[in-house]
Amino acid sequence: MKAKRTFRRETFTETTLLAFVCGANVKDAETCSICAEHPPMFAPELIAEVLPVSAREIYRLVEANEIHFVEREKVFVCLKSLLNRENKK
Repeated sequence: MKAKRTFRRETFTETTLLAFVCGANVKDAETCSICAEHPPMFAPELIAEVLPVSAREIYRLVEANEIHFVEREKVFVCLKSLLNRENKK
């Protein structure tokens, strides 16, 4: 007999995502100079581990210039602009 699985749907906010990501890799953070509050920016791969969006989709949004990003030694994405875009869907 198979065990019954239960799934829990979570709503990710900037705070919960920031807590998870910062615990993982603080040194790989930037701050967004476009947003007024200067929210943190992280690599798409790191964000994709937490949010229900793939790194590929995040890069697509970067290419379409739909979210804030900066290119340094790697690409950093603004959490606030990504979450705002996801909430508008």
